[in-house]
Amino acid sequence: MIEVALTKGPNRQQNILKVLKTLENNILKDLKKLKKTDYITLKPNLITSSNLQATTNIEAVETVLDFLRIHYKGRIIVAEGTSIGSTAEAFHKSGYQNLIEKFQIELLDLNHDEGVTIEAVDKNDNPIKTQISKTIFDSPYTISLSPIKTHNSVILAASIENIVTGSLLKGNKKKPLVNYKNIFRHRFQDYKLIINQTPRSHNLSIAKIFEKITPNLAILDGFEIMERNGPVGGQIVTSGIAIASQNAVAADTIAAYLTGFDPGKIGYLHYLNFSKIEIITRGSKLAECRVKIRPHDSLQEQLKWYNTKEKLVRKRK
Repeated sequence: MIEVALTKGPNRQQNILKVLKTLENNILKDLKKLKKTDYITLKPNLITSSNLQATTNIEAVETVLDFLRIHYKGRIIVAEGTSIGSTAEAFHKSGYQNLIEKFQIELLDLNHDEGVTIEAVDKNDNPIKTQISKTIFDSPYTISLSPIKTHNSVILAASIENIVTGSLLKGNKKKPLVNYKNIFRHRFQDYKLIINQTPRSHNLSIAKIFEKITPNLAILDGFEIMERNGPVGGQIVTSGIAIASQNAVAADTIAAYLTGFDPGKIGYLHYLNFSKIEIITRGSKLAECRVKIRPHDSLQEQLKWYNTKEKLVRKRK
């Protein structure tokens, strides 16, 4: 039975602290297993520097770091690789640089980290090679801390989409060459874009990559949720909820249910066999936390993966 902590309240920080406290005993058991040479990776969602409403709120990050520093004195890396624009700019605009001294943490741009090759699929289900952050791949303890948002390809973005997309490299470690004669010889690859070919391939690729970098703890800050045209340009709905689980599939399944989506039609949840997980919620009641949001305008296009699956099932029968 997988536990999912759930709460609803008028204060973002208190909500997040409450769900962490609900799981505290189990979290502490994991933290005590870490060695002195280990590190914790905290992965927020800073998809862009141009719209902070689409990103993990700095108060949520501070609350999690406060909780961690009570129990863990070792190395903590706050790591992200933006999809749009510069990660450094996103860190700066969100005030993340103030966390360095306050909590004795490091900031890391995952877009230019050393890479590890992971297999995904193209639009024809053929295997393709991607590169993900070695820091995330090797992380002894990883936390996904993200908002809940609609998405333009996979319907709903939560903890799983956050950890996968941010971990995919965009570029490489070396800075681009300035000399225009040589710049086209400089190798550049946006692996975030490569996996986003069709809704089916995108969902399947997320599931495949996630299995290699599964976080130890998923925290969803749903105090404000983005509806319609997320994950960047949607409207904000205040819901006042927070979700946490040591199983990201369970956390995202609850997030889908609470926002009015059928988890079975969220492709990556389907491919990760969400229906085989037995979930028990602790804290606030599910009925008290439901907030049905408007889906992305392209929902029907995104559901083509599901319709194709249904046709294949019927053919086999």
